[in-house]
Amino acid sequence: MVAPNPLFLRDADLDRSLALLLDVERELGARAALALDRAGLAATDFRILHLAVSRGGLTLSDLARALGLTKQTLSRQVARLLETGQLEREPAAGDRRKLRLTVTPAARQAVEEVLALHRRQLRSAFRKAGPVAVEGFGRVLAELAEETGRRERTRDAA
Repeated sequence: MVAPNPLFLRDADLDRSLALLLDVERELGARAALALDRAGLAATDFRILHLAVSRGGLTLSDLARALGLTKQTLSRQVARLLETGQLEREPAAGDRRKLRLTVTPAARQAVEEVLALHRRQLRSAFRKAGPVAVEGFGRVLAELAEETGRRERTRDAA
């Protein structure tokens, strides 16, 4: 086993890591594009629907916060998803003034198709990299997500 490189935080290594993240984002999006096109969805639609599926019963405010978008920006996209029958609104239990967004069966199927593609890609890469690398990858992503969350909470408090 090779000793860890003590210089892993050099700018060149960080730049390479960022370039890889951007390449992966582009590749995941490109592979999902065909499935999204068949369902008449854009990448942002998928993100909205995926959150609505995974977190269930979100309000527009919840969704805006989770995506880092303004309610005004998000409301246009949500309105289109409502018009095309991808999303439905239901009054929240206990507070009928709040409207929860739910995903229709057709939209849920489209989300599942894209998730299945992503899972296959991740499963293949994870098998090749091995469990130690996968654990490290998870820790890095969790730290990046936590850092983003801290910035969001600081910005919301201001």
